[in-house]
Amino acid sequence: MAVALVAGFLSYLAFRPSGWWFAAPVGLGLLYVALRPFGPWRGFAVALAFGLVQFLPMLTWAYNAAGFLPYLALALTSAVFLALGAVLFAFSRFLLRSRAPSLPDAVLFALSFTAADTFRQVFPFGGFPWGRLGFTQVDGPMAGWAWLGGAPLVGLAAALVGAAAAVALLTLFPGLASLGAAPAQRRAPGRAGRSRRGQGRAGRATGGVVRARRARTHGAGAGAARADGATTGAVRARRARARSGADADGRADGAVAGAVRADKAHADGAGSGGGRARAAEGAPAGVRWRTFVSALATAAAVTAAPLLAPISAAAENGTLRIGAVQGDVEVTAEGLFARQREVLENHVEVSRELAAESAASGRDLDVVLWPENATDIDPRTDEQAYDVIDSVAAELGAPVLVGAMQYVNSSNRYNQGLLWRAGLGVVDIYSKQHPAPFAEYMPARSFFRLFTSKVDLINTDMLPGSGVGVMRFEAAVLGREVALGDIICFEVAYDSLVADVVQAGAEAVVVQTNNASFGFSEESTQQFAMTRLRAIEHGRSTVQISTVGVSAAVAPDGSLLTPLTSLYEPAYFTADLPLRTSITPATRIGDFIGWALIAGPVALALSGLGARLVQSRQGRPTRHRP
Repeated sequence: MAVALVAGFLSYLAFRPSGWWFAAPVGLGLLYVALRPFGPWRGFAVALAFGLVQFLPMLTWAYNAAGFLPYLALALTSAVFLALGAVLFAFSRFLLRSRAPSLPDAVLFALSFTAADTFRQVFPFGGFPWGRLGFTQVDGPMAGWAWLGGAPLVGLAAALVGAAAAVALLTLFPGLASLGAAPAQRRAPGRAGRSRRGQGRAGRATGGVVRARRARTHGAGAGAARADGATTGAVRARRARARSGADADGRADGAVAGAVRADKAHADGAGSGGGRARAAEGAPAGVRWRTFVSALATAAAVTAAPLLAPISAAAENGTLRIGAVQGDVEVTAEGLFARQREVLENHVEVSRELAAESAASGRDLDVVLWPENATDIDPRTDEQAYDVIDSVAAELGAPVLVGAMQYVNSSNRYNQGLLWRAGLGVVDIYSKQHPAPFAEYMPARSFFRLFTSKVDLINTDMLPGSGVGVMRFEAAVLGREVALGDIICFEVAYDSLVADVVQAGAEAVVVQTNNASFGFSEESTQQFAMTRLRAIEHGRSTVQISTVGVSAAVAPDGSLLTPLTSLYEPAYFTADLPLRTSITPATRIGDFIGWALIAGPVALALSGLGARLVQSRQGRPTRHRP
C-alpha cells in the first residue's frame, strides 16, 4: 500500500502545477509493482489508494467552486475508475501461464489502466475526463503520440513505458518484487494468498488431490516427480476415509505430507507460475536477460518514437490575425457576476484598449475572441447590451466571438458562443453540447434530493446544444471565408467534441472558458495543458481565452505563440494563427481508438476470467460414492 501511495503522489506531480511529465511513467511503474502480488479485490483497494492520492490534491479547485462534499465525491469517483483498471489487470493476467514479470504482463497493465482512464470520459452522466494520463505528457517526447492516436494513445504509451521499465528492473533485481507484497507474502511468496480449506485430516487430503493435479499439469522436472508422490498420498487418503481407526489416521497424515510436497512442487516448478521473486531468480540467465533487454528497449522505443512524427506548425492556408480579450471579474465567489453588466463592461473596456493598439500599429484584426460568459446580459434581449457590443465591434473592425447565456425559461438555459458583426448583430451561434453534470445542470435531481437539499442550488439547468461548433466568416486579408472551431470550457477534455470541429472543417480552434469560480488554483493551467495537447492531436492552432486567465495562443505543434496571461488581471493579446487544413491520423480516426482501448482490455479480462474458471473446474477432484 505504501508503494501505491508514493506512486499516486508521483502521478499527481505530473499534472499542473508541477507538470513533471516524467513523474507519470514512474508513478505508473510503481503502481504496476504494487499490484502484482494481488488479485482483483485487493488490487482494487491498492489502486483506489493510488487514485485518491492523485486526485485529492489535483482537484482542489472543485472545493473552491462547490464545497467539500462535491469535491470529495468527484475525487472518489475518479479514483474508483482507476481502481477498476486494477480489476481488469488482475483478470486479464489469468491468460498468462507465467506470473513472473514480463513484457506481456506490462502490456496488459497498460491496456487495463488506459481502459479505465478513458472510460471516465463517457460514464457516468457523460463522464468527467479531467486528469487523464495523456494530458500529463504535453511537454514530454510522448506528446507526439497524440498526432497518431489522440489523448488515449498518449496515456497508453506513458503507462506502457512505466510498466516496461518496472519489468526490466524486477528482472534485473528480483528482490524488488517484495516492495509490493504484504509482510506475510514476503515471508512465503510461493504460498501467499492460497486458501486453506477443511478442518480435519481428510479435508486436507482432499486439498492434496487438487494440488497434486495442478502439479501434474504445471510442474516441471523435480516438481513433476513430487506431484506424482502427492497423487499417491491422495489415493491413500481417499482409501483412509472409507475406513476407521488409527490406521486411517496414519494414512491421512501421509496424504497431508503428499499435499505439502505437491504444494512445494507447484511453487518451485519452472512453468508453474508460483512465487514471483523466486520465479525470476530461478529462470535461466538467458531468459532473464532477454526479458530485461526487450522490456527496456520497449520503454525506450515508446518514449522516443513520437519524435519521428511529422508534426508541423507551418501554415497551410494563410494566417489569421486574432485578438483575444481577458476582461477579468472579482476574485471572491461572492463577487462573481454580482453586479449586473460589470463583466460585460470589463470586456468592452479591454477591447477598446485592443482596438486602440491595433489602430496605432496599422495591423487590422481578422477576428476578436471573448471568453465564455464574457457578457452577463443576453444582448439579444437587452438593448443596452446590444448597443455596447455592436459599438465595440465597430471599433475593432472585426467580428467578435462573444460568450453569452440564453435563458429559455426560468428553469433552462444555453451556454453559447455568438459570432457578432457590427451592424448585423449575431450572425452565427454555437451552443455548448456537453454541460458539466452537478455544475451546469443537476442530473436525477429528485433522486439526489433524497440525500441533500443542496441540489437545488443549481436552479437553472443548462441544456445541451446539438450542432458542431464551427463559425464561418469572411477574412478580408485572405479574401475568403475562414472556418473557426469553437469549444466551450470543459468540452476540451472530451476527445470526440474537439475532433468533430476539425472534421467539420475548422482551420483553427478557440477554447472559450470561464475559470472565475476556481480562485487561484491550477484548474486553468490543467485545462491549458489539454488545449496544447489538442493542438498537437489535430494539427491546429488553438487559443484558450478565459475571463480571468490563464489565456494564450498555441501553435499546431503545441508550442506557445503568446505568453500565458496572469490570473485575475485584465489582459489582451494578438497573434498570427497558422491556418491548416490537413487531417492528422488522430482526427481521421476520431474516438475509435478510445473505444477500442476500452473494449479490448475488457474482452481480455473476460477471457482471462473464463480461462481461470475452466482451469479451476478441471482441477476440481472427482467425487466418488462410498
